[in-house]
Amino acid sequence: MYNTAPVYLLCIFIFLVFLKFSKNDYKSKYIRNIINFFSSSVFSVYLIHDNIYLRAILWKMIIISRFNTSIFISLIVIVFSLFIFIICTIIDKITWFQVKKYVDKLRLKFIQEKFIKYLYT
Repeated sequence: MYNTAPVYLLCIFIFLVFLKFSKNDYKSKYIRNIINFFSSSVFSVYLIHDNIYLRAILWKMIIISRFNTSIFISLIVIVFSLFIFIICTIIDKITWFQVKKYVDKLRLKFIQEKFIKYLYT
């Protein structure tokens, strides 16, 4: 299934695309920043959309959809997937921003306690 010529050609194409972004010009740095922004959320997107409760809702939306017999089903699936990815990424970034505030406070408190303990011992 994965040992076909189109799969190999796609792998080579993707490799060449990322090789092009390895240059140090301004445009490739911008694209790398975008890729890093989204890639840091991929695992969270997986965890969010594979949640047992959310999965049932998503599949109902897809199955009940009136577009199942449409000739544009491939386009609809791609748009739907991108929509889910972007929404889950936004949820992850908001959550990370909230958690980061508390982690930074705890880290600062921990460092202060260690410093004070070091000074008085």
